[in-house]
Amino acid sequence: MEQLLDLLGNEDEILLADGFNEALIGHAAGMEPRAVYDYDRCIDVLVEDGMTYEEAMEYFEFNTVGAYVGEQTPVFVQQIDDEVVVSLAKSKLRSLVSRSDTFMKYVAENLIDDTNRDGILWLSVYSKLTGALREAREELDG
Repeated sequence: MEQLLDLLGNEDEILLADGFNEALIGHAAGMEPRAVYDYDRCIDVLVEDGMTYEEAMEYFEFNTVGAYVGEQTPVFVQQIDDEVVVSLAKSKLRSLVSRSDTFMKYVAENLIDDTNRDGILWLSVYSKLTGALREAREELDG
């Protein structure tokens, strides 16, 4: 904590969230000095002090996160774990694959024509995209 305060400057120049020293994780760079706290750890601190999880969430959101006290109001960061990131990425990829299937059907029905130059170019694009979509489906299913 003292090392962090040294980085932030004089304790009178920054605002700290009372009672959450254990959750202090750093400072916001490139701005006025602002203390940065781990959101979930702040909730844990309140639970350790006797609140239920729900009480801690409500109290913390209303009294701490929701309190703006000027430009140096502390920042509360809620970290996303790897499982959440992977799940979100897969969801986005599924959506993209689904939309791409619709596009590929349109290309196959309306643009591929091996009797003219543009139609042959679309056939080339279609072949490359079909391969990429197959790989994406395999990754999602694997």
